[in-house]
Amino acid sequence: MKLSPCQNNMSRAEEKLLHPPPGGRIESARAYGVDLTLLIERLRKSPEERVRDLQRAINDLEAMRGRARQQHSTDDAEYHA
Repeated sequence: MKLSPCQNNMSRAEEKLLHPPPGGRIESARAYGVDLTLLIERLRKSPEERVRDLQRAINDLEAMRGRARQQHSTDDAEYHA
């Protein structure tokens, strides 16, 4: 089965991330502790999937912020009572 140019580029990028050449920046990042498998996982997704994931994360953060503000308001009211 022949890979499309995009799939071929992705395959090469994935291979480079999984097995970086010694002394390069990718190897340095891995040695520093960067989890390159997470990058590979993200790159495997379509742009639409990545946007959907980011939107979900934004929504979750907004919900947490709202709960934190609500808790802060409750704490302030109890403190001043």
